[in-house]
Amino acid sequence: MRNVVILLFLSLIALTTSAGASEPDRFVCHSNGSSLQQLRIYEINRANQDAFHQRFQDHALRIMRRHGFSVIDMWESDTGEKLQFVYVLSWPDRATMDARWKAFLADKEWIEIKRRTAAASGELVREANGQPLVRVSYSPACKGRLSIRGARLAHSRALRADDYVADSTTTASPTETRPGATVDP
Repeated sequence: MRNVVILLFLSLIALTTSAGASEPDRFVCHSNGSSLQQLRIYEINRANQDAFHQRFQDHALRIMRRHGFSVIDMWESDTGEKLQFVYVLSWPDRATMDARWKAFLADKEWIEIKRRTAAASGELVREANGQPLVRVSYSPACKGRLSIRGARLAHSRALRADDYVADSTTTASPTETRPGATVDP
């Protein structure tokens, strides 16, 4: 009897530990390919806008491709106060992102192009920022996404098929759900 109680106690500890370990990931979308995107925002020197775009289009993109970068989309944002170039990259994981950025920034051709364009046009970028993004499970872009209710259920028990919200590959409208599921605003 004592062995049974000890075994049950150890099982309970293991179950509690594994549930707690998954806590940070419970809202992460795991079902749609690339798990990591990176948002990049450059504040462009307005006087050098054309030179910046020419360098990015003609050189940066080509060298990024050579180093395995996957550019998802690019935008320009002009608030009147700031002129920004914004783009999103997709990565298989953080280690790959870090390694490829390190290789890109050390690329001799890129270093020389930056030196030449700075000598000809001056400062092109005032400030550059980047941050990794991980899609959340309730994002419309997450295939097989969960409602908030479903994410809460995932934390407390194994999910059944009817806990999922209809995804974009079904014929359900965006507000319809599978039986038993809810769509939280």
